[in-house]
Amino acid sequence: MVYVQQTTNSDCGAASLAMVLRYHGSPVPLEELQRHLELNRDGANAKGLIETAGIYSLDGTGVSLGVADLDALPSASILHWDFEHFVVFERFDGRSVRIVDPARGRQQITLEEFGARFTGVALVFEPGEGFQTRRLRVDKTWSYFRRVLADSDVLIKVFVVSCILQVVGLGLPILTGMLVDRVLPDKRMGLLYILTGSFALLVAYRFVCTLLRNLMLTHLSNRVDAKMTSEFLDHLLDLPLTFFKVRSTGDLIMRVSSNSAVRGIVTSSTLSGTLDGILVVTYLVVILMISPTIGLIVLGLGLLRVAVYLASWRRVRELMDQELACSATLSGYQVQFFNGIETLKGLGLERLAYERWLGYFVDVLNVRVSKGRLDAGVQALIDGLSFGSPIVILLVGTKMTIEGDMSLGTMLALNALAAGFLAPVSSLINSGIAFQQLGSYVERLDDVLVQEKEQDASQVQAVEDLAGNVELRGVSFRYSSFSPWIVRDIDLTIHAGQQIAIVGRSGAGKSTLAGLILGLYRPTSGQVFFDGRPLAELDLKSVRRRVGAVSQSTHLFGGTILNNITMDDVDVSMEAVVAAAMQAQVHEEIMAMPLNYRTLLSPDGQSLSGGQRQRIAIARALVRSPAILVFDEATSSLDVENEAKVQRALDSLGCTRIVIAHRLSTIRHSDVIVVIDDGRIVESGTHVELLAKRGHYAELVSGQQ
Repeated sequence: MVYVQQTTNSDCGAASLAMVLRYHGSPVPLEELQRHLELNRDGANAKGLIETAGIYSLDGTGVSLGVADLDALPSASILHWDFEHFVVFERFDGRSVRIVDPARGRQQITLEEFGARFTGVALVFEPGEGFQTRRLRVDKTWSYFRRVLADSDVLIKVFVVSCILQVVGLGLPILTGMLVDRVLPDKRMGLLYILTGSFALLVAYRFVCTLLRNLMLTHLSNRVDAKMTSEFLDHLLDLPLTFFKVRSTGDLIMRVSSNSAVRGIVTSSTLSGTLDGILVVTYLVVILMISPTIGLIVLGLGLLRVAVYLASWRRVRELMDQELACSATLSGYQVQFFNGIETLKGLGLERLAYERWLGYFVDVLNVRVSKGRLDAGVQALIDGLSFGSPIVILLVGTKMTIEGDMSLGTMLALNALAAGFLAPVSSLINSGIAFQQLGSYVERLDDVLVQEKEQDASQVQAVEDLAGNVELRGVSFRYSSFSPWIVRDIDLTIHAGQQIAIVGRSGAGKSTLAGLILGLYRPTSGQVFFDGRPLAELDLKSVRRRVGAVSQSTHLFGGTILNNITMDDVDVSMEAVVAAAMQAQVHEEIMAMPLNYRTLLSPDGQSLSGGQRQRIAIARALVRSPAILVFDEATSSLDVENEAKVQRALDSLGCTRIVIAHRLSTIRHSDVIVVIDDGRIVESGTHVELLAKRGHYAELVSGQQ
């Protein structure tokens, strides 16, 4: 069974189904299954997996079984694991069970562990009517080669210089043969001086060519690295928010840095692999022309090395995939660890967090140990062949020299040529191992690059200005067709200059509704309009630049307070910054700091109070004089006095305000208050009108009194 690695925490089901389809002869790309399953933060469920398998005419059935029934369970069944995960059943030998975990690869586990982790639910699949086998097109890696080939001018120069270097390398065994056959027997000192000069020229020529090649390779690597990483990050930033919701920060950081690893493999291994292939053929032809017997022996020794590589390549690839997956999990937890250090210390949970980190770290070490053992075995075999091959050639050559089939100089030259053949064979094997690693990296990078961007810039209109009118018509949203509705049938009209408050219980769908207005989520049905124009037809970036938004999770960046308010926008004047800070009631506190607006902040503004962070975020939202403000609990950390001052400043702006809040003082003076419950609008009106209804709003108000 071919191992398919999951690329996020929530696509274990998709990866498991991909393995099942490949097992039955119909390989389907993981990203295609992800689209069908409409994966979100909750992942796939059994119903979704069965329905998606049916798209490919693979019939699936859910069954309930225990450990005693494993003999009857067919291979390539999907098991529900740990109540939150899916794995693929491979085989049962009576004493242990082999499973393929999309996150960790193949595992041989005891019946005791199996019984503790298996929930008793399995999905069994078999080809149905119309099921067709097909071949998987693998062209992902080629896209990375095209990026290198785009710099063909430098690549050609590097290739030419490298070829010259290899030709120079051929001169050494030829000169060695002349030295032994012509200089030594006749003691020809004149020829010795000529050969000495030739050797010196070869050394100097090799030095110059090597220097030029290395300089050009450095230039090529930097160009490719800059292009790949910048294009990758540019594409990443254009993806919708839902993409980031199911991927950890540490994992994404690893994927960005993987571009450098891919660049290194593509530039170095591609070039060396091409040259080594040419060298192998060239040296073999020369050896066969001089001595077919030695040539066949050398060819056999080379094929032995290739056989060692082919015997181990699949397991090496699996372990590489596992190492990357475990490292991504570890990296993601480390980011959470340090981001939440205040919480951990406040609750005295440092030791528990450390133990959890240690578990992830041990997982990485275990994979590395397995990979190290395999590498050690392969390397030992290769080294043994490398050590023994010259001896075999020397012994055969000596026998042929004694029998008069060749001269001593020819034998030594053949030894050197054989070494010249076997060295690039070993290099080719190393390139093959590097390409295995490339495949693992490319899978993770491609998971980003195949995702559709939030918008196609050529199909939308840029927005120059907004009047502030917002309308939602029949808007509903859920993360996938297998998920519950978050927002349902929302009809809401907001006129320019109004303040609309959205209230409701926690989890009612208020923040999701704000995300729909900002275009962070795409409605499952219905439309959002700005000034009568569908948001789907407008350039989201230009719309958001005219909307000031402050979310629940206020985030400040490392840098100065000024950087955080302007976000490095050179078009924002200092006067606008000061005005926004004054409206946010934070100007005086900034001026009391040693460096005023140039005061450096720690990452996420941890050196500030919660209220100061929120007010700086409010100033950031106000600095461009937006037509619409969307505040999601934006003043929850402010004291009553500062909140009242901020509210009065906002009232004077005259812009449209959409406010999500629980605090009564924040919303009671709104023009319209909308009450959300279970994703629906259940009440709307002014504070006085809603209290008179004695409904949901009245209950919320009474809960604060």
